[in-house]
Order: sequence, then C-alpha cells, then structure tokens
Amino acid sequence: MVVSDDLSALWVHELPVERRTASGGGYGDQYAAAETVSGFYDDTTQLMPGPDGVQVVVSGRFAFPSSVAYIPVGSRVTLPALFGGRVTEVIASAVGDAGGQPVPAHQEVGLR
Repeated sequence: MVVSDDLSALWVHELPVERRTASGGGYGDQYAAAETVSGFYDDTTQLMPGPDGVQVVVSGRFAFPSSVAYIPVGSRVTLPALFGGRVTEVIASAVGDAGGQPVPAHQEVGLR
C-alpha cells in the first residue's frame, strides 16, 4: 500500500510564521525569525480543541504539509492581504497523522 501525502495542489497560500521559542519571563515571549510556509488558509470561525483539550473559538485555520516543522501554540502568523493582512496568534495546533492509511497526513493550526 502506497501512502500519499501529495496535497501540493491545495497549498495555495503563503503565510509568514514566527514560531514561539520561549514564553513569559522578564523579556516576554520570544520568537524565531519569520519563515514562509505554504498551505491552505480557511477564514471560518469555529470551535477547535486547544492545547489543554478545552474547546476554543478560532477565527481561521491554516493547514500545511506534515513535513513542515511543528508550529507551537503562541506562535505568530501573518495572514495574506486577501484576509486582512493582520498578525494573529496560534491558539490551537493539531497533527493529522494518517497512521499508515492511504490518505494524506497534514498539520493544522487554529488562529485567533
């Protein structure tokens, strides 16, 4: 059985991502340099499980390839101009692992 992860036709949006590297403390949150990630942005408000399992309201979702390095909660993402161009925060993160099934794996983050 061949497992496909080729969703490249869906990755039509490029979003700059600044991964949170440290939180709180005297210097506040710390972020890595921005990296552009290709994926698919969906500007739909919905409920999504947060990092502690509690449902949170997200104002948009960004799905991207499973090969991209994990984007932790608290990271910053800049939306495309088409969606307002604002900087927003990752408030939920999920990994869609196909578990060896013939369906594509991906990652997804919920944005404030």
